[in-house]
Amino acid sequence: MALLVTSWVTGRVYRIGRSGTELETVAQFVSALDNPASPDGPADINVDESRDRLLIPLFNANQLVFVQLED
Repeated sequence: MALLVTSWVTGRVYRIGRSGTELETVAQFVSALDNPASPDGPADINVDESRDRLLIPLFNANQLVFVQLED
């Protein structure tokens, strides 16, 4: 089991492994650091367990991105 977290500042969705020291970038978008005037980082995420995918709404872009999750 892993923990999925977002950072609007970095524009990334991270997967933190069970040990708490493993960090993997699952998805990357325009960050507040890269474009302070118009960031499109990830908002609150959700997991569609029946389809094994991550649903990521983006600030300012008015979009919902689907990312297939891998085991």
